[in-house]
Amino acid sequence: MTIYLDSLPSEVANKRVLSAPDAAQFCNFSLPHWRRLTRDGTGPKPIKLSARRVGWQLGDLIAWLEAKKAA
Repeated sequence: MTIYLDSLPSEVANKRVLSAPDAAQFCNFSLPHWRRLTRDGTGPKPIKLSARRVGWQLGDLIAWLEAKKAA
């Protein structure tokens, strides 16, 4: 999936919700590792979309990556 952030206002882009495969790709992790981070609670907190589906807001992913980089 290609994410075109340049065409979106930043407040809209940061609220965009990504699926697990897209969030893993955005953060440059494999999907199994991404799921492990989520299960262990060491990854960014997902938002519940339905009974069986979660997603991650792009702004939360960016903040989480910046915090990891600063640490």
